[in-house]
Amino acid sequence: MYSQIDANKRKSAILIFLFMAFAVAIGWFLNWYFGYGYQSIVIALIISIVMSLVSYYQGDKIALKMSGAKLITKEDNPYVYRLVENLTMTAGIPTPKVHLIESPALNAFATGRDPEHASIALTTGIVQALQNEEL
Repeated sequence: MYSQIDANKRKSAILIFLFMAFAVAIGWFLNWYFGYGYQSIVIALIISIVMSLVSYYQGDKIALKMSGAKLITKEDNPYVYRLVENLTMTAGIPTPKVHLIESPALNAFATGRDPEHASIALTTGIVQALQNEEL
């Protein structure tokens, strides 16, 4: 599992670097084609750095907000919360924030940059449709 985590971190770093290189290449192209000067490269670099930092530090919140996920506590939905809590205890990782999405679709996703900033979201459809062991 730890080798997969390391591989995912490497792939994320490579993806961020490629995005930044692509943005700078667009700035260079604008400089070359339109003659804007090197400020287009600097602006492209600044935009790519800002976008990378926002996506790294706020990407989980953006995904949860876009899906309409609502944060739940143990008191709101003890069944789902305890299920996630038991799984994380078994795995030896911190319990993530648990979210529910009001949707009949069978779907779930996990997001976050590390275990301390992790969140899991489940639809109400998947909670109702699956048995305890399946969920």
